[in-house]
Amino acid sequence: MSPLLLAGYFLGAGLLTAGLNWLALIPWRRTRGEHWSERARALFPARLAARVNLVLIPICAIEAHLITSAEPRSPLAWVILPAWLGTLLGSYAFDREVLPWLKWEQWLREVAISWLLFIALWVVFLGAMLLMPYRFDDWRVWLIASVVIGLSLAFQYGASVCLLACFGWLQPPSERLARIVGETSTRLGVPVRRTWLMRGSASAAYALPTTGELLFSERLLETHPDDEVGRHLRA
Repeated sequence: MSPLLLAGYFLGAGLLTAGLNWLALIPWRRTRGEHWSERARALFPARLAARVNLVLIPICAIEAHLITSAEPRSPLAWVILPAWLGTLLGSYAFDREVLPWLKWEQWLREVAISWLLFIALWVVFLGAMLLMPYRFDDWRVWLIASVVIGLSLAFQYGASVCLLACFGWLQPPSERLARIVGETSTRLGVPVRRTWLMRGSASAAYALPTTGELLFSERLLETHPDDEVGRHLRA
């Protein structure tokens, strides 16, 4: 397949994504200065559309290739990969407008890690589906099922946290965060096994009940006072 054609799929998908996302944010821009709940209501459809574009636009590129190309039987990976990469990069403008503090390096790291985990998850499940025998009395059925269930339980009980820590997305808590969690957990009588500082661009906090761990994003600590951070723990 011509490199020029591949570049065309890449640029076309990227420009189409950026344009559609820009249009989707128009209602959200009109809420500037209003209460955060109204802004969140206006932002939700745009976020949903941006996520759909990540799948829909590469599929449209494949359809366009099958209809118009003189080489319709060429490997579709040569079409979907540049189109998907273009769509992914085209979504940066959307994320940057919604999160003005988001830096390119931070966005690239978050996108790479999240997509690696997403693809790995689907590889496991799709691989299990393709390898699964037709008869349940085949020993491979129980082997494949055991592997999938074992991986699922492992992620529920700490493997996901270890993986994110290996990627550098999770770090030990700062002195401030450790103090807030310690004081709040003691006051509430709720034990916390471990606390993590998450290198995320969004202001968020997560609790993992199966492992007794807490995750707080750097952005949350930057924008919230101590009592507000502790309130996330109480919630």
